[in-house]
Amino acid sequence: MENGTIAEDIKIEQAKLARTDLLILQFLIWWFSPPAILKGWFGRGFAYHTGRKYDTGMFKGKFAMVAATTGTSEDTYAPDEIDGSILAVLWPAHNGLFRYSGFDVLSPFVAYMPGRQDETGRALQLNSYRQRLETLESTPKLFFHPAEDYCPNERLKPYVIARRPRMSDHEGRKMGNGYFRTDSGSSASSTFMPVCICSVSTRASILVPSSSLISASITGTSSVKDGWLGR
Repeated sequence: MENGTIAEDIKIEQAKLARTDLLILQFLIWWFSPPAILKGWFGRGFAYHTGRKYDTGMFKGKFAMVAATTGTSEDTYAPDEIDGSILAVLWPAHNGLFRYSGFDVLSPFVAYMPGRQDETGRALQLNSYRQRLETLESTPKLFFHPAEDYCPNERLKPYVIARRPRMSDHEGRKMGNGYFRTDSGSSASSTFMPVCICSVSTRASILVPSSSLISASITGTSSVKDGWLGR
């Protein structure tokens, strides 16, 4: 990185990240994590410099979001169910990748078990995703403690009450314990343009305007194969 001798394909991916306002990672949950090919993109494409992390990360001021599909039902990803909270499953991406590198993290979009839905069910999921893409500016952000909440040893200060990221009410989650209630006033306020989509279904990163994104993600590729919701 210091000498500019990294591979050309990595330079191209890093240039996309540098000029994008919103990064959407779209993938299927595979053994409780993104598939290996996307992890390889993380390892090769993201930049880190000593002291540049979290509040001072390389991508401070940009937004990021996960759009994921699962092979099992929504119920199995509740906090008190066998697979645990979907936010626990996505914590490595939300905190270890996005937040660590400086992004503000939007509440994820998750389509549960599309491979076992009928055409009506998949149409509803696709419509929900369309609505999310059209309302990104009002999508709540996940909460992460700011740097000033931590001691020099990077543990929370004794008087700071630990808080966890929580899903938003508009996701339609029916959790009686209120675990997923939204913090007020925590939405994205910028106009997102361009959008960098990294989808392992195409094994490529593409940079497209928001309107094209909606068209390509929803109307053009509404089929589901091998558990995928669109492409």
